Amino acid sequence: LLTASDLSTAVREHLDREQVQLQRLPLSDVEPVLKGMAKKLSEEGTGKHSIWLSSDASEAIHRAAAGVDVLKTPLNLISEISPVALMKLIKNEVELQGFRECHKRDGIAVVRLLKWLHDQIDCDKTVTEIQAADKLLEFRKEESNFMGPSFETIPGAGPNGAIIHYSPSRDGVQKVIEKHDMFLLDSGSQYKDGTTDITRTRHMSRSPTSEQKCAFTRVLKGQIMLGSALFPQGVKSPIILSDEGTTDITRTRHMSRSPTSEQKCAFTRVLKGQIMLGSALFPQGVKVSTIHSPFTSKTGIDCRIGSNF
Repeated sequence: LLTASDLSTAVREHLDREQVQLQRLPLSDVEPVLKGMAKKLSEEGTGKHSIWLSSDASEAIHRAAAGVDVLKTPLNLISEISPVALMKLIKNEVELQGFRECHKRDGIAVVRLLKWLHDQIDCDKTVTEIQAADKLLEFRKEESNFMGPSFETIPGAGPNGAIIHYSPSRDGVQKVIEKHDMFLLDSGSQYKDGTTDITRTRHMSRSPTSEQKCAFTRVLKGQIMLGSALFPQGVKSPIILSDEGTTDITRTRHMSRSPTSEQKCAFTRVLKGQIMLGSALFPQGVKVSTIHSPFTSKTGIDCRIGSNF
């Protein structure tokens, strides 16, 4: 089932070598095709075959595959994470090497931006959140294999740094990054050899308060604890693992409202949704990942540290 764009010659040749038979249909036919498959399986009546759908497929797709509208007794579907998705969770050596290389280049762009930003503010020049984001994009465009941002840059100055998925508006009053501000920069890029998502927080005066120092220290301790944790065999929920990274934080009554860990893709979407340490259960078949990016969040303080590798 494809959109108007066809498969490339290289992909078709690869599938031919693997002896994969293709029946190409327009993507708009997805529901009729699934309903037809459901009807055919029902007519066979053997009970030996079913339709396997990823657990995150839409309700409409599940209804079509079960034949809700065409069968008196809808089929029982297998609704679990796709085995293809499970294989894709583990990066191959080419993807891993691309990951390393693209993060080197992306790291250069981020460091250049932070250096530029400190230079501007040290000289009492006015820089807004959006101007900082635009400058970062300018630096990234100079790196090889850059294809574009992997998501909208989150440049949070002061209290804005504690807002999850904060997005400044280009209309109206612009937030200026002040010398006394903490500045959160959560951003990423798509490169031909990998996807990045890097979070850095700087204190623009380089003189954080005692509370800010305490918060950062506890986040670092949590990251070390999570990095050295022994993951029990057969863990069904990431909560116990996420707690390894947040226990020291909650002792000071700070809260962590986002997952402690998440896995990045390789030149596709930013996040692989099946790998995330937080409060939700793991989908069946998913094993623990050791990729982490812990942080805490409190009004006026954002203590995300480290790089979301």
